[in-house]
Amino acid sequence: MSLRQPHVLNHINIQVLRSYTLWRLVAGYGATPLDRLAFSGFLMGQVAHQQSALSTAVALTVLSLERPADLEARLDRIFRGWAHGRETPPLINVRWDGLWRLRLDQVRELLHVMPFASGLAVAGPGADGQAPPS
Repeated sequence: MSLRQPHVLNHINIQVLRSYTLWRLVAGYGATPLDRLAFSGFLMGQVAHQQSALSTAVALTVLSLERPADLEARLDRIFRGWAHGRETPPLINVRWDGLWRLRLDQVRELLHVMPFASGLAVAGPGADGQAPPS
């Protein structure tokens, strides 16, 4: 059994993995667990990236088995990230080399990228990225 993928998928995977951190910063995602879920959704919305699809599928499986108290918040984050990825102009072909000298807000303006609106800013997520208990 061969694990080789068509050239176009390899190209997309390489481009996403190379610029993963840049995309995350420009798109406005933090490093909290909920932001990581949202960013997986964002990547699926942008390019249907296999690693984000796989990690989201695993997360959804775990959520369906564990039914955590913040299930709705986690599912909402995945969907919001996906919707944000669909609304954001494609980042796959951005030439990042010419953008290094610019501030983050300038890069966003140039690329027409609105930072991710977490929806939890009012609730004030804790250090672990989870919304405080109600």
